Amino acid sequence: MAGVQGQLLLYDQTPASGGLVLVPRSHRRHAELVLEHRCKKDFVSFGPGDARLAGLGDARLICARAGDLILWDSRTVHASDPADPSSPLPLDDDSRPRLARCAALITMVPAAPHIAANPA
Repeated sequence: MAGVQGQLLLYDQTPASGGLVLVPRSHRRHAELVLEHRCKKDFVSFGPGDARLAGLGDARLICARAGDLILWDSRTVHASDPADPSSPLPLDDDSRPRLARCAALITMVPAAPHIAANPA
């Protein structure tokens, strides 16, 4: 089932913080990748440089600011990049270390047919 996934960022997402990465155009090959993987669920695992993603381009870190809403087609190959260990820890207003990143996760899917036909 296709849906929309998203993140509402509570902190900036930068190369230093790491965060959401997307593989461009991978949603166009979702059905093929799921069949090839003989998937029984909605989750397919890929490692870096996986040959099944050839021709789609490199995964891209989505840089954005706190308060930004990032939305993507749920069929898009996505993952989370780690924070850069050589970057200094982010500090809060009291100069204490805080989380490198924080986001509210969002998932939206079409209503089941019986719900759409009989709204409350």
